[in-house]
Amino acid sequence: MNSTEEIAVLEKKLSVPGINGTVSYSADEVAKLRQQDRALTDWRRVDGMTEAELEAAIAADPDADVGSIDWTTVEIGLPHRKHEVHIRLDSDMLEWFKREGRGYQTRINAVLRTFYEHSRASQGDGKHS
Repeated sequence: MNSTEEIAVLEKKLSVPGINGTVSYSADEVAKLRQQDRALTDWRRVDGMTEAELEAAIAADPDADVGSIDWTTVEIGLPHRKHEVHIRLDSDMLEWFKREGRGYQTRINAVLRTFYEHSRASQGDGKHS
């Protein structure tokens, strides 16, 4: 794919934004957009900001708030073995997960796992598998 075709693909990505108008790009894609001076971000302004100014801008951005995470309690482990199942879900809930983009089944699994882990912990089982 030549650079003109790559830019066309990136511009198409812009024309079909995701949730709340958000579009995700890889670092390579951003670099290509910057080279072609087609990035929507004012990179000159960003490049001219100090670290403190960047941190303040991020802190003021409501979309940047991911909540407080206590990283001391995070457990890293191997992924659990998955089994294919067929379940019935409320259509509005399923559509919401799908609108969030690729990986909706993984997100549904994560919600179920969180519920499972909290339920086991509250029942005194406390085991995490």
